[in-house]
Amino acid sequence: MIKVVAFHQNQLGDLLFSLPALKALRDQKAIISSVVRPYLAGLLKETSLIDEIIIRKKGANLFDRLRLISQIRQQRLEMGLFFSCSEGSLILGYLGGLKERIGFMGRGDFLLTGKIAKKGTSSTLNYLRLVEEVGIKPQKKDYVGLVKIPFSDMEFAKRLLKEEKIAVISPFASKRRKNKEWSEERWAKVLDFLWTKKHLKPLIVGTKEEIGQAEKIRELARVAKPQVLAGKTTILQLGALIKLSKIFIGIDSGPTHLASSLKVPVVALFGPTDPSCVGPEADNSLVIKKEEMGLIEAEEVVAKIEKIA
Repeated sequence: MIKVVAFHQNQLGDLLFSLPALKALRDQKAIISSVVRPYLAGLLKETSLIDEIIIRKKGANLFDRLRLISQIRQQRLEMGLFFSCSEGSLILGYLGGLKERIGFMGRGDFLLTGKIAKKGTSSTLNYLRLVEEVGIKPQKKDYVGLVKIPFSDMEFAKRLLKEEKIAVISPFASKRRKNKEWSEERWAKVLDFLWTKKHLKPLIVGTKEEIGQAEKIRELARVAKPQVLAGKTTILQLGALIKLSKIFIGIDSGPTHLASSLKVPVVALFGPTDPSCVGPEADNSLVIKKEEMGLIEAEEVVAKIEKIA
């Protein structure tokens, strides 16, 4: 029985991409520990695909790093699987005494005992190639159905919604990826359509840093009365709201992949990124792809909504 520690990247979407690889390991009776950011720990735990979570704080000091190394050593783990290509993760694995360290070619890859070339960006396909490198043939090749939402979070969402029919809207990207975002005015048009034609209340989700943008979209809506929930939910609470929604509309982001993993109808807007590599994976997820986000018209999004909701 192999004992593995997985070093994860820091974003929600990347964590979801790693789930099929974890399942492939689990199907082989592997004992799995995962090194993750605190905000991702709850969602990962609920998948039941791992045995232990090792928290890696953002901005960790020397004491934190020594603690992580000690945790890894104490578990007598045999193999490190590096979904994260960061030199920090590679150093942790090396100092943690892992005999086998499997990851992607790049800076610091001299610390690996086995490495493969990454094809494009982080993706489910790339992560599955890592487990194939150690001789495991994955049976499941997408994240659909692997996320579980706890009863307590579902009850939170039901209390908040009070039986209202909703659409979840996720318009925002991280600071480094603002070219993934779409026009606030066009979002407002879509919200008005959802309200008047589909009789759905839009919920605008995001982080606390995105509250201002969310409020601007809300104000631009002419007739819709959207509710701004940016910064007001945990990931699992967000998952519960998405699970209760009639449709999810978002850009290339973690929440879009969360919705797709939960089998909720999705309309995903893609600009510079390639949906054939990092698109939503469920059959009921529809994608609009243009070279630039500004080329996507509100009417195109409405047409996709009509097809799926």
